Amino acid sequence: LSSNSEKFSALISWTVIRTFIKGSVEAFQSPDGILPKGEFVEVERLGKNRCRVPPELRDHLYNEFLRYQVYLADKKLWDDCDRVRHLVLRIKESKEVDPDAF
Repeated sequence: LSSNSEKFSALISWTVIRTFIKGSVEAFQSPDGILPKGEFVEVERLGKNRCRVPPELRDHLYNEFLRYQVYLADKKLWDDCDRVRHLVLRIKESKEVDPDAF
């Protein structure tokens, strides 16, 4: 991710992406599987005890996430959050098509 940001490491960025922006229940419930920026930046949405990322860094972290998504799209790549989401959606779809299989 961005090398000009010294306030947080790549590990923190990746953890935030996997835990909140793409990996949270709220993200999974959104149509595209991504927690909207307003919900991530708003401290009350995730709670200050659940998401301990300082409020002043959340906007920048989300912008780093957007850059990461562009990188994935440009390279036609996916990450483990995408894989899990698509697997769950395929299972859900299969249950609807053939409920007796489950």
